[in-house]
Amino acid sequence: MSRHIVFSILCSSLLAAALTSSTQRSVAAASVTFPAPDAAMRTAEPNPPILGVLTSFGSRRAMGYVSPDLVRRQLDELGAVSYRDGIVWASFRFPPDAPPQMVERRRIMNFLPIAGRSPLLVLGAPDQEPAAVGAPFTDTQVEQYSAFVKQVVEITKPYQPIYEIWNEFNLKVGHVFPGKRLTGAGDASDPRAAIYYAPLARRATQAAKAADPHAKVVVGAVGDDPDWAWTKAIVRAGALEGADGLSVHLYNHCAPVRTATEMIERTEQLEASLTPLTGGREVPLYITEFGWPTSKTRCGLSLDHSAANFAQFVLLSATLPYLKGIWAYEVKDKGADGQDIEQNFGLFFHDDRPKPAACLFRTAADVVQRARHIDLQRPEPEIFVLRAVMDDHQLVVAWTTRAYDRRSARFDGEPKSASRMCGPAVPPTDVILTEAPVVVRYDLVSAPTIALDN
Repeated sequence: MSRHIVFSILCSSLLAAALTSSTQRSVAAASVTFPAPDAAMRTAEPNPPILGVLTSFGSRRAMGYVSPDLVRRQLDELGAVSYRDGIVWASFRFPPDAPPQMVERRRIMNFLPIAGRSPLLVLGAPDQEPAAVGAPFTDTQVEQYSAFVKQVVEITKPYQPIYEIWNEFNLKVGHVFPGKRLTGAGDASDPRAAIYYAPLARRATQAAKAADPHAKVVVGAVGDDPDWAWTKAIVRAGALEGADGLSVHLYNHCAPVRTATEMIERTEQLEASLTPLTGGREVPLYITEFGWPTSKTRCGLSLDHSAANFAQFVLLSATLPYLKGIWAYEVKDKGADGQDIEQNFGLFFHDDRPKPAACLFRTAADVVQRARHIDLQRPEPEIFVLRAVMDDHQLVVAWTTRAYDRRSARFDGEPKSASRMCGPAVPPTDVILTEAPVVVRYDLVSAPTIALDN
C-alpha cells in the first residue's frame, strides 16, 4: 500500500474521529439533566421575591385608576402580593411646633385599607421646588421632609409597607426632567448629584425607623444609570446606612437588546459592583420598576414579545437570592393613545381588558411563589431551562431568547404533561422552544432530561 493511500486512510480516520468528538461535545453541550429532588429540595421553605405591580392612586390625575375594587381584583388576577404607589410631600403642610398635617387626602388613602396586600410606598414630590444649583434642599426642607416621612410611617404602619425614599432622584430636579442627562455621580453644581441624595436618604431612614423600629426602608429608586456610576456613588456616601436595601429601575425598551435576560444580567453586574463597597456584604436589591410598553412606536414591543419578557423576568428573578422584590410597571395602561409610550406599559389595557402579559405574569408568579426549590441551567447562552420543585410534583420551564432561530427539544424522564405557558398542550417529545416558555410537569421521583435538537 502506497504512503499516499495510507496517509489518505489516516486522514479520513482522524477526520471521522474529530467529527465524532465534535458531535459528542455538541450533544453534551445541548443536553440538560436535573437530578431527582432530594429531601432538602422537597422540604425547603418557599422564599420567593416579592412580586408586585404599580398602581397610581397617589397621583392627582386618575389615569384610569378610578375603582379601588377593580384594581384590587386585577392585582388578584396577576398574583401580585404587593403594589407600588406614592404618598407625596406636597399633600402635607407643616405648622410651626406641630406634626405635619395631611391637607390633600389623595385616593391612595382610600386604597390602602382595601388593597388586601402590603404596599411599597414612594415618599417624595416636594411642596417646594429644589434650588436650581447647589444642595437641592435647604436644611429646613430636609427637616420638613424627614417630619413628613415620620408622619407617613405613623399613619400607614398598620398596612406594613416598605418605604422608598424618593423616586429617580438622579433623573429629575423637583418635577422637571432637565434637557441634559446626568453623567455619572454628578458634581456640586447639579442638584441631582449623588452627594445630595445620600444625606437626604440617611436622614429620612432615621425618621422612618424612629416612627417604627420595624419599618422596612429602601433607598435609591435609581433611574437609568449607565454602569451604575451614580448608584455606586450614593453607596460610597453612606446612603444605605440604616436602610434595608437598594431600589433600582430597569428598562430597555429603546435599547438594541430588549430582553429580560439583559435586565437580569445588569442586576447581577450591579450586585457584583456593590459588594466591594460594603466589605463583601450582600446588598439586598429591590427592582421597583420594570416593564415593556406595547405602544405602536419604535420603542414599543408586540403584545406577545412583551408578555414573554414579563414571564421570563419573573422566573429569572427567583434565581438571584439577593433580589428581594420586583414591581412591574404597571397594572393598566394610563391611556388609549397607541402612539404614546408612557400610556402603554400596563398589563391590562386602559379599558381593563387583560393583555397577554397578564396571564404570563400570573402563571410565572404561580411557579415562583409555590416553589420550594428552583435551579436554572443554560445549555446555550440563549436557552434557559428552569426546574421548580413543588409540594407534590416538579416543573421544568424552558424558553429561548432567539426570536427567529427556534429550537426543537425533547423532554425525557417520564414527563406527565407539557403545555405552552397560557397556551395549548404540546407533545413533550417534540417541543419548539420560543420566547413564550413551555411548562413540563414531572413527578417528584423523576430526573428530568432535556435534549436539544442541534
